[in-house]
Amino acid sequence: MFSALKKLTKLNDDRCPAPMPMSSSLQKKFSRGVHFNMKILIKGDRNVGKSCLLQRLQGGAFIEEYVPTDQIQVAPIHWTYKNTDYIVKVEVWEVVDKGRTKKKAPLGLKLENQTTPAVQEDGYETPVLDATFLDVYKNSSGVILMLDITKTWTFEYVVKELSRVPADLPVVILGNHCDMQHHRQVHPHHIEQALHHAKLTRTAPVRYAESSMRNGFGLRLLHKFFNVPFLRLQKTSLLEQLQRNQKDIEETEKELDDFQNSEESHYESFVDRLANKRRQNNGQTEIRPSNDRSPSIVLGAGKPIIPPNVNPLVRYACFKRFVEVIMPVYQQSGGEDPDVSKEPDIKTEKKHKKKKSKDRGDYSDKSDRKERKHKSKKSKEKKTNPQQDLLAPAPIDFNYEEYDSL
Repeated sequence: MFSALKKLTKLNDDRCPAPMPMSSSLQKKFSRGVHFNMKILIKGDRNVGKSCLLQRLQGGAFIEEYVPTDQIQVAPIHWTYKNTDYIVKVEVWEVVDKGRTKKKAPLGLKLENQTTPAVQEDGYETPVLDATFLDVYKNSSGVILMLDITKTWTFEYVVKELSRVPADLPVVILGNHCDMQHHRQVHPHHIEQALHHAKLTRTAPVRYAESSMRNGFGLRLLHKFFNVPFLRLQKTSLLEQLQRNQKDIEETEKELDDFQNSEESHYESFVDRLANKRRQNNGQTEIRPSNDRSPSIVLGAGKPIIPPNVNPLVRYACFKRFVEVIMPVYQQSGGEDPDVSKEPDIKTEKKHKKKKSKDRGDYSDKSDRKERKHKSKKSKEKKTNPQQDLLAPAPIDFNYEEYDSL
């Protein structure tokens, strides 16, 4: 809002110097996010040192020349609460109660041949940002009321303005030009009396301090004073969190009551739902792999598998081997795998051996040796396998006449 108003009232004159722009370090700091925003106001009568205080809070040097400020000036400053990780954006407002407006000449054409003198139109006034234009106390966190200890009317302004400051805003009254004690007109007992009357009606703290912008005295006290509005902001934030927490607790208690009054909290309904789920799971057909051994597949479906790029002599030898060796065995087994047909015979042999062993009882040493030899002889015998015979090398008796006939 303030930037929009600033553009509205931007003028092409040099009525007052602009505050120092935001430094790159502050821009980098605020780019990561801000935890708290603080708005500090500097109010006081004219020529008490408000602009110089704003310059000093930004880290600038003391300016000896007095330049009146015609409208509100805003500038951010460096400030942290006791080296904590909180990122606090502190904006200091130099408030002007009544800004000085400047008239602009009306736009029009000047006619040289005009016989009657033209009526001079009054110029229009440009708006300025001052305390009459907007409410400066809105969203404020603290107030600095400045006075000049060498001028009594500045003290009267502070007493009058203190009654207008909201009661919940912390205030510090800053007596400037304490380096000019020999010209002092405002004495401490006057200030103590004003503070006593103010504390009777205010809830926020009020205190008095003195400063000198020439040598920077009092700036450290102001940095410590900023702790008060920050802690009040933090307290307000924590109270809001506690209220939200209490509201969440009440809602959770209500949800628990509703759950206990519903059917889901009854044990019988829970058991029924559990049983229904089990029935549904048991009703689903599960595909289980069968343990029965499937018959072996004869490669080539009764025909020899020969790569296309094989020498025709080797192809003919493979075909002849297939016809003479594999086909007779395949026909004798009835189209079944000979390994599968032999399995039941092996099982019957094992059962027969077990029966014999039960009938005989204990073996003698000679009979054991004979049986071991017999088993070793059987294991050494080669089993006929059509697929291995196909892959095994065999002597080739090639007949070119038969190959030509094919």
